[in-house]
Amino acid sequence: MIEDFEILRYITIGQYLPGRSIIHRLDPAVKLFNAMVLILTIAFLTSYASNLLALVWVLALVSISGIPMGYSLSGLRPAVWFIIALLVLELLFSPVRGTVIWQLGFLHVTSYSMRLTVTSLVRLIDFILLISVFTLTTRTNDVTRAMERLSKPLQYLKIPTRELALIMTIALRFVPTFAMEMERLMKAQASRGGGLTKASKWNAVAQARARLPLILPLFLIALRRAEDLVIAMESRGYVPNQERTMYRQYHLVTRDWLSAVLTMVICVGLVVV
Repeated sequence: MIEDFEILRYITIGQYLPGRSIIHRLDPAVKLFNAMVLILTIAFLTSYASNLLALVWVLALVSISGIPMGYSLSGLRPAVWFIIALLVLELLFSPVRGTVIWQLGFLHVTSYSMRLTVTSLVRLIDFILLISVFTLTTRTNDVTRAMERLSKPLQYLKIPTRELALIMTIALRFVPTFAMEMERLMKAQASRGGGLTKASKWNAVAQARARLPLILPLFLIALRRAEDLVIAMESRGYVPNQERTMYRQYHLVTRDWLSAVLTMVICVGLVVV
C-alpha cells in the first residue's frame, strides 16, 4: 500500500500549524520555558499516579492548543519500534527489585520493572506530545528567538548561545525536510520493486534490512542540503557572534505570566503526588 510509505504526515516535530488558541498567542520564550520545566519534572516522576496526572495535563494542553488529537498522537508512529525495544529491555533486564512475577534464566519480570516500563512509556508519550505542541504552535523564527532569550544569561560565560539556538532550530526545521526526502526515496524504490514492497509491516528486522539501501542517498541529500544552507547564509551576510536586531519585539503580558505560574504550580503538584 502506498500509505505505508507516507512518512511526512506522521512527523509532528518541526512543523507549524497556524491557529488562534491561547497557546499560539503565548510568548515563544514562555512556551519554551513551560515545556522545559514540564519535561524536566516528568523525567523525575516515578509513581503511577503522578505519571497519569502528567499525561492528563499534557493531553489537556494538546486539546487547548486546538491541534487535532489524532494528528498529535500520530507523531508516535515513527518511533513505535524504538519504544517497543526500549520497553522490552526495561521489562526483562531491569535490576531485581520488588516481587518477582516471572523468571526464566537471567530474564525476569518484577514489580519494579513493571512500574519502570509503564512510567517510561508514559514519559515518552509526554515528551513527544510536549515537543509537538511547542513546535506546532510556534514559528521557526520564534523558536530561534525564544532559545536566544532564555539562554542569554549564558553569554556572560562566553557560551555562543546564538549559534547554539540556531543549530537547534535548524535541526528541528530539517526533521520534516528529511522525512519528505525519505518518503520520496521509499516511493522511488517501491516503484522499482525494491525490498520495501516485500518486507512485512510487522517484521522489524525485515523492515530495517529493506531500509539499509536508503541510508547512503539520504546521507548525500543531507550533505547537499547543508551545503545549500551554508551558501544561503553566507550570501545573506551572516556573521557569527554578531549582535542582530529583531524586527518583532516581544513583551510579556498577563497571560504569559499566568501560564508560567500555572506550569510551576502543576509541576510542584506532580512532584508532591
